[in-house]
Amino acid sequence: MALSLWVIPQAQRDIIQFESQYIKSAQRVLYDENAYRQIAPGTFVYVRGYTPRAENVSFFAIEQYDDSELVGKLEASTASFDEESGRWTAPRYVTYKRTEENVYDFELHRNLDTLINLDARELGETKSLVKTMTISELNGYLEQQREKSSDDVYIIEVERHTRYSYPVATFILTLIGVSLSSRKVRGGMGMHIGLGIVLCFSYIMLGRIFEQIAISGSMTPWLGVWLPNMVFAVIAAVVYMKAPK
Repeated sequence: MALSLWVIPQAQRDIIQFESQYIKSAQRVLYDENAYRQIAPGTFVYVRGYTPRAENVSFFAIEQYDDSELVGKLEASTASFDEESGRWTAPRYVTYKRTEENVYDFELHRNLDTLINLDARELGETKSLVKTMTISELNGYLEQQREKSSDDVYIIEVERHTRYSYPVATFILTLIGVSLSSRKVRGGMGMHIGLGIVLCFSYIMLGRIFEQIAISGSMTPWLGVWLPNMVFAVIAAVVYMKAPK
């Protein structure tokens, strides 16, 4: 289990760092061309054209909502991000503010320098990003996104439960395999191998289906991840009890 919690994510990160240094075209963590992230309840950031090696983005905006109504906005046609300080800068930007007459006043400004609740890693596609985090980093990232009321919480929770469920699944599938191989059936070993392959593919398919349901928010993340294990644990128990002693 330690492999899935710490070792494998750290290895993924080392691979990305190596490829970034020696293979410039390689990029394991994918970044959205148009990244739209919630940084606080009612506050969203939109960034276009970000990559880790880029010094500038082609568009930067901060939007403020009251319920579903846009009440304020900041826009910059170009902006730069400093990963060390976490600050965004832009030579020119525009602010919009809704008035009591439901019209928007705008003002032109120079030299934007702002610090917002947005880590550069959050601009990456969440599914590929969380694969590089250790379990402690993943837990911290989950709490951070919960505070922001982010829509990515489901993806992170599914990944966290998956780190624990896969080692358990390995034990369950191994138990099924050992129990099946101990039985003598017509067809010989080929029948055992074929049945084992069918069960493995069934587990993978079932897991992917329920993971997607959990990510969509239609099912509790822990249930979506652990349900295939529950089903196959029952199968393993039945097969084990029927296996020759």
